[in-house]
Order: sequence, then structure tokens, then C-alpha cells
Amino acid sequence: MPDDLAGEILGDPAFAGDGCTIGGRPGGGGGGGDEPREPAAERVPTLPAAFWEARPELQAIRAFAHWRGVAAGAVLVQALVRTGVASAPDARAQVAAWLPEMPLSLFAAVVGPSGAGKSTAAAAARDLVAAGAGDALLDQPIGSGEGIAEAFMGEVETKPAAGRKKAETERRQVRRLAHFHVDEGEALVRLAKRDGATLGEALRRGFMGEPLGQRNASADRTRVVRDYVLGLTVNATPAVAAGLLRFAELGLPQRFLWASAIDPELPRDPERATAPVIYPAQAGVIGFPAAIGERLRGERWRAVRGEAEADELDAHATIIRARVAAILAAWDCRDAVSSDDWTLAGIVCDYSCAVRAMTIAHAEAAEGEEQAREGQRRGRVMAATFAEANAAPAKIERLAARLAAWLHATGKAATRRDLARRAKSAERHLVAAAIEHATASGGIRAEGDRFAAGGWKPA
Repeated sequence: MPDDLAGEILGDPAFAGDGCTIGGRPGGGGGGGDEPREPAAERVPTLPAAFWEARPELQAIRAFAHWRGVAAGAVLVQALVRTGVASAPDARAQVAAWLPEMPLSLFAAVVGPSGAGKSTAAAAARDLVAAGAGDALLDQPIGSGEGIAEAFMGEVETKPAAGRKKAETERRQVRRLAHFHVDEGEALVRLAKRDGATLGEALRRGFMGEPLGQRNASADRTRVVRDYVLGLTVNATPAVAAGLLRFAELGLPQRFLWASAIDPELPRDPERATAPVIYPAQAGVIGFPAAIGERLRGERWRAVRGEAEADELDAHATIIRARVAAILAAWDCRDAVSSDDWTLAGIVCDYSCAVRAMTIAHAEAAEGEEQAREGQRRGRVMAATFAEANAAPAKIERLAARLAAWLHATGKAATRRDLARRAKSAERHLVAAAIEHATASGGIRAEGDRFAAGGWKPA
């Protein structure tokens, strides 16, 4: 990073990357200086110009995304995810000596209305990171938790057993890199909601690199997966993204990088650009500066003592930031994270939090509008019910007179069903009350389970 741009980012508290706001305001925003800003509720989050200009590869990613006509932030986060599964399986990040090594697994959600180019942004990221480590399984549809583990499994031919000539096959883990892409986020929300669903647990474990699968009685149904990298990209409308955020208590949405499919900075006539070369991480451990490890130790100390107040949705913010920083170092062909990598990763995470906050705000606004509509509907129903209740006595009296007149005209007794047939369909619910009214007033008299004309004949 050039010294002047590093100073611009590092010296500006708006881009310090220490929280989940950009410039201390939810929603973020690009640009700078004294330009007028839109209200926070209407401003679409973007990554600042200083971020894109910090490195040639970042400039190239933005130029390529704009040439494709899609949001640069959406392409960036998906390129980060794909780099993790394109890297060597043994590439690991170790933030501090007292912390275990972690895989470069990342999840990303791109939020935008239909037609905003979410799928096109995914295709652009695919072109940016085309080369994998050989055994990577890319762009797989998602299903169950067992299906995620199965993506790493395969049939392996073994040597013939003693006394046998024919070789046998054995099911075991055959790959260590897998990427799942969900073009319609509603499918992910629907699958995670199912009773007894294992998908959510598998994704949570997969993000942390914990063993996947299950050991069953039969060998053909046993899946045990270890030492792997799992990537996930999801496209979602704001309403579907709000549904995904409802799984916060299960620990799923806080594992995502969030990006918007809307980019207010997209040029009308962008210059032609080719896909830049994205370098995946090589095998080995990506180290971090000691100062970052000490800072994280202080954060862990406060959290364990119960002195830190953190948003539930930021539970994995440090892990995500560390992995982004490690991938940024790999893009710059380095095996160690610099302070600039950490700062740039913080800006990406701030942008993610701003998009997430905007999604939550939209969901709350939509819920408020729905509640208002429901209140209006209930008001109309109550008004209609009140009007019906006020009109009911007169309707009952008129129907009672008609039933009594009909009995006087026929001169025969009739059943309750016979009387109900004399009422209009809109009056059927008033028949019982009309019979009771006519009987009490003497227009009808009861004869067992039948009714006959009473002592007076209505007009």
C-alpha cells in the first residue's frame, strides 16, 4: 500500500475497522470530503475509494466488476470466498501462538432486489478465481448437512485382501476443498427451517473447521471429514436475507460477510477491463503481527471476564477479519499478514456490517408496514362487525315477521329447516334469533319440534 494511501486510511478514524460502522454511522458510504450525504436510512453502503485505490489488485477487481456492470463489493466478497477454496488445502491462518490455526473458510451473502445482478456478480467472481488446488469441488448446490459432508467423500480402490485377487472399494474422504453456491437464498432458509434439519449445524461446524459427518453402523453410510476448507456464497433478496438473519440465535448469519448488489458508484460507461490474476494462498501457515495477537488477547480477556458488550451478530467478527486479512496477504503474494492487510480487512468487515444493518432496517420497516396493513384490515373487520351488530335487531324483526306471515299463509306447521329455507342466504345466521323473536312476540307458536302460526298475523 502506498504510504500516502496508508496514511489516509490508517489516520482516518472512519476507516479504522474497529467496529461495525463506517465513520461511526450505520450504513457506511463511499466518497468523502465535504460532499453532502444522504440520510442514513437511504444511503447504500459502499467501500470507500481509498480502499480500492490501496492496491493494484483491488483496483483491478473494481474495474472488472464495473466493466461487467455489477457491484464491486459483491464481486469482492465472493472472490474472497472462492480464493479460500482455491488455495492449498494446508494453507492456514494463525493469528497468535496461543490460538489454534484456522482454515480460510468464508461465507458470503449478496443482498439485492431481483434484477440487480446478483448472479452476474457471482459469475464475475468465478472468472476472477478460476484456478483451484486440484481437488476443489466448486459451485455445488446445497441440500442437507449430510450432503455437505458427502461432497468431500468418494470411492477409493484398495489393495486386494489376503487370499483375494479382486480389489475392493472403500468410501473415505477424497477431497479437502468444497464450495457451495445458493443462487436463491430462500432455498437455504427453507432447508434450515425443517424440523430435524442438520444443515445449520453442518454449516456452523464447517465454518470453524470442526469434523463433519457422522459415524453409522454401516460403512457405506459413515462420513467423517477432517482438515478441509468450506466456502459458501448466497444470493438473496432483502426479504430472504431478513429470514436468514432470524437464525442469529443458532449462530448462522454472524458467520457471513455481507455485500450489496447495489453500487451507486457504477459508471455509466466503464472502461473495458480484463479479469485480474488472483493468487490463492500456498501451503503453509500465514502469520500475523504480534500486536494483533496482543490486541485479540485483550479482547478475549474482557469477553471471558464478562466485561465486553458485543452484538450477538458480531460473535465471529474477529475470525472473519483474520481470514480476510490472510487472503489479502495471499493476493499480494505474501505468507504473513501486515498491519495494512489488517486495516483493509477491517474496512471490508465494516462494509459487511453496514450492509447487514441496512438489511435489518429494511426488514423492520417491511414488518412495520405489514403490521400497519394488518391493523387496517382488522379495523375494517371490526367496523363491519359493529355495523352488522347495529343493523341486526331490525333485520331479525323483519325476518321474524316474514316467517310468521308465511306460516299464517300456509296454515301448516313447519320444521326449523323449513323456516331456514325461507330466509335469504345472507340471513341464514339470523334464523334462530328470528324464530325466538317471533315466538316471544306471539307471531309463531312452538308445537314440539315444529312451529305453527301464532295468535297474531303480521302485516
